[in-house]
Amino acid sequence: MKFIKTPVKGMCDMLPSDMRLREHVLGMIKETYSRYGFMQIETPVMEHIENLTSKQGGDNEKLIFKVMKRGAELARAMEKGDEKAVKVYLEIGRFLAHAIPWYNEFYDYENMMILGRVTSGLGGSIILESAKRFLKDVYPEWAEKIDVFMPDEQARRLGQSVAAAQIPVIKKR
Repeated sequence: MKFIKTPVKGMCDMLPSDMRLREHVLGMIKETYSRYGFMQIETPVMEHIENLTSKQGGDNEKLIFKVMKRGAELARAMEKGDEKAVKVYLEIGRFLAHAIPWYNEFYDYENMMILGRVTSGLGGSIILESAKRFLKDVYPEWAEKIDVFMPDEQARRLGQSVAAAQIPVIKKR
């Protein structure tokens, strides 16, 4: 299967040249609004679930994406053998497999270590196996080129600190 480099419908990548243009246009808009006394506000991208499920907002419930606090609910569901939790981990692995060839467009690498709390426990094993299987089935050339792996359980939970420890020291000349 050929790797599709275009973003999913409704999404777009903002590359540096696009960002410069976007920031320029937004700057002009902000300057114009400011000239007429308008001030910028920023509203949260998250909302209390009670506000969205109160039946007062019409179709809001259909548009809700619930963010689980640090994956705790997902991990608990996984421990209970919840079929939906397994599907979440399988999907994470599938999306990871799609990202691997894309990352190689920007970085030349042969090894990818996956980390973080989401990789803890059985869920991490499912993510890794799902990613490897999907990569082999859909992008076989990348499956041969890139080794995707996880460290031991303790290191997986420490994610960022383990990754930081892998950064080489750069000596000044």
